[in-house]
Amino acid sequence: MPLRVFFRDIRGRGVPEETLILGRKMRGRKPKPTVLKALAGNPGKRAINRSEPAIPNGIPDCPSFLDDEAKAEWFRVASILNQMGLLTRADRSALAAYCTCYSRWVSAEAEVRKPDPIEPQSHQSRR
Repeated sequence: MPLRVFFRDIRGRGVPEETLILGRKMRGRKPKPTVLKALAGNPGKRAINRSEPAIPNGIPDCPSFLDDEAKAEWFRVASILNQMGLLTRADRSALAAYCTCYSRWVSAEAEVRKPDPIEPQSHQSRR
């Protein structure tokens, strides 16, 4: 049987080691962001946190290192996400990573579709 290690909490009670994180007792689920509560209609009917920091909405600047295909995807996706209210200034790096991957995927698909320069040999039997 494994040995259970107990620590003393502030009140002097024994607390198992696995329930401690950085010296604090786990408190259950992480709180849901205020924006998600508002979108869901605040189903718990609890008070909404009015002092939560807000990230400014809007389309972030397109990075200069993106190629033409990635820039086209940037402006296409950014306008859609902005109209839906899902894009913030903090999403720049994630959107740039997606657009870079999209551009690489398009160029890889173009390479795969190119005709093979080496023609396969016929499968005739040798005599």
